[in-house]
Amino acid sequence: MSLAPGTNVGPYEIVAVLGAGGMGEVYRATDTRLKRDVAVKVLPEAFAGDSDRMARFQREAELLAHLTEEMRGIDGLRIIGNAADKAAVVSFLLEGAHGHDLATLLDLEGMAVRSGHHCAHPLMQFYGVPATCRASLAFYNTHDEIEAFVAALRKVRKLLS
Repeated sequence: MSLAPGTNVGPYEIVAVLGAGGMGEVYRATDTRLKRDVAVKVLPEAFAGDSDRMARFQREAELLAHLTEEMRGIDGLRIIGNAADKAAVVSFLLEGAHGHDLATLLDLEGMAVRSGHHCAHPLMQFYGVPATCRASLAFYNTHDEIEAFVAALRKVRKLLS
């Protein structure tokens, strides 16, 4: 399914194709509501009819909602990015902690996150953010794992207070 420049997908207007592969096509687009550039991934048509695959996407969305809600309750924690229909990834900062230090402390609690610029160095430089942490979810994660992650975040927050 190739989309021509100018095609609208919801509130996104396709600008150009960025790449294509077995998992779909990725386009540069403009979010017409917020007037900003975004990337839009279009899955192959066969995926839309695959109930197992669609159930995975639904599960990831539910897990993301749970994680986001829990993280919003942690004082001093700032979530970076809150786009509707975003991937099951949360970038965040904790007041008073560098992203690399936060990742190290979470690692000591048995929690794996990525830290750094996440391919967004110019943007982070523009906003004066030295690094963030990023937690990624997938269909195989559980709500209990989210609770354990949030407990580790709260413990690290208390340690840094």
